[in-house]
Amino acid sequence: MPELDRFEVSSGAEVPESSEIEQPVETTVSSRIMAPDQSDDVGGGVDRISGLPDDILRCILVGLPSTADAARTSVLSRRWRHVWAHLPELALRYGNRVDRLRAHELIDAAMGAYSAPTVRRLEIATPFGSRDVTAERASSWLRFASRRLAGRLKLSLPHPDLAPDKEAEILLPVCERVTAIDMEYVGRALRFQPLPAGGSAFAALATLRITDARVDGRELEHVLSSRCPRLKEVVLEWVSFSLRDGDDDAAAVLSIRSGSLQRLQMASGRELGGVLRVDTPELRVLTLRRISCNDAYIAAPKLSELYWFPLFYVPSRHRFAEAGRHLRRTEVTTGSPSMALMNRFNIVDELKVTLSVPQGARQYEKLLEDTNRLSKCEVLVLKFEAVKHDLKPIMVHLLQQCAGIRELVVEFPFKMGDYPCKLSRCPCKRLENTKTDRIVLHSLEEVRVKGGGEADHKAELVRMLCECHAAFKKKVSFSVRGGAHTRGKIRSFVPPDDRYDITVWE
Repeated sequence: MPELDRFEVSSGAEVPESSEIEQPVETTVSSRIMAPDQSDDVGGGVDRISGLPDDILRCILVGLPSTADAARTSVLSRRWRHVWAHLPELALRYGNRVDRLRAHELIDAAMGAYSAPTVRRLEIATPFGSRDVTAERASSWLRFASRRLAGRLKLSLPHPDLAPDKEAEILLPVCERVTAIDMEYVGRALRFQPLPAGGSAFAALATLRITDARVDGRELEHVLSSRCPRLKEVVLEWVSFSLRDGDDDAAAVLSIRSGSLQRLQMASGRELGGVLRVDTPELRVLTLRRISCNDAYIAAPKLSELYWFPLFYVPSRHRFAEAGRHLRRTEVTTGSPSMALMNRFNIVDELKVTLSVPQGARQYEKLLEDTNRLSKCEVLVLKFEAVKHDLKPIMVHLLQQCAGIRELVVEFPFKMGDYPCKLSRCPCKRLENTKTDRIVLHSLEEVRVKGGGEADHKAELVRMLCECHAAFKKKVSFSVRGGAHTRGKIRSFVPPDDRYDITVWE
């Protein structure tokens, strides 16, 4: 049988060979499933699988890695020729092994040959560096989705260099039945088709993800606020926003408004300037990474999880106009403006503190200042990064601030740098800062020690906590990641006691 590069389907359109399979399809059918008294076009008989109803055959083909793999089954017999074109899902993925000049043609051919009136999932991925995927061609694929798709859409256009029409715009049309849109590595301006009067352009849309694109801020605000009544999640990664024409940059506004949105994640490709407004009465989770703006107003009364990149949060200019004082989860980093969040939210169920403390007495004192008023929490996660001071006084201070914790998680880096502190007069060397008798851990039930780090650090941490056993009201379970060396160190430092149970795992 000749090697397949392209082959004809019933409509006469050409369907591509899968990028993931370069060898010819084997057409021999096992004799165990062959009906001996029948014959097919290739030679020998009609296999019993081909005799199954179309619905079952489609269930078989939809489990293949891609639509091109499913289309290749057309060579088995005439019985298979039409089956792939009625699959409920289309996965048109082409990797680097496919000729970059052909991928767009093969995607066009597959869409032209597709016969089912509705597709429930459409995934299109072009090869890295495919220069012939123009904005108009990508827009045509989106028009196909607007007509036929009732489910999830993913469009991936990875590129090191854009096609000659790099300034052209990709147009996202009205998609009434699409439930999720994921557009990554767009690289161009993404525009929304002018919307019809009345009704919802994206009536079923629950998730919108856009990566690496330029988006008109006014269009985005209009679509989110009035055309997506069921929207739950928005992710805008490395998106550059064009704001209102004619406005001074300092006064320009990017507004995210939605009455249904529950999760918002943003990372801008360039400085916003101006003002960021988030008006979302149902928002639960807010993640702002690398969002640099002059002012920010967050109106989210149901906010429960907050992740604001430490260096980009400015307490005096970034305000929570409507939000409670209780969070379920948040993260802060010592030495950064994010520590001011502890003044805004006084209760955090799970609090993660990243500890970054350079060498020097003033840096150590700044750590104490930053952590003097940690929010009340049940789970305290301490992540050590480049901490160049003694471990014990830092832990003593932190545990004094969080006496009511139920669970303590400590994450060590692979190396602790210059630990212990090399400055003889540093406050971390003072004896009174290492005493554990003032620590109260009546609620502590579980301690987990994670990450890399030397065995000495982990063993010292466990020993220090066990020194507080008089304050334990319940038996405390220790789970420590480490090998035989860590286990031996802990055993040498910590005598057996029925107040705690220590497990070392690799």
